[in-house]
Amino acid sequence: MPMAKKKIEERLISNVARLSAKDARELLEYAEFLKLREEGWFIDYANKRTAQAVREKTRGVKFPTLEELQKSYGKS
Repeated sequence: MPMAKKKIEERLISNVARLSAKDARELLEYAEFLKLREEGWFIDYANKRTAQAVREKTRGVKFPTLEELQKSYGKS
């Protein structure tokens, strides 16, 4: 049985209140991304970047691994 919206909001607020400032900021950025990814201009942009990446990979361009990206952002 799905949780009522009010109960979900209460749990969300309770859990967010216990996060560090850094984690709360990251959660907010993710929530903004979730809203953003449904907008047409973002979908068009993502499709354009995907097509560009496919062309570059075909030409032999090396892309960083997830681990390399995380290390460069201090996440590992």
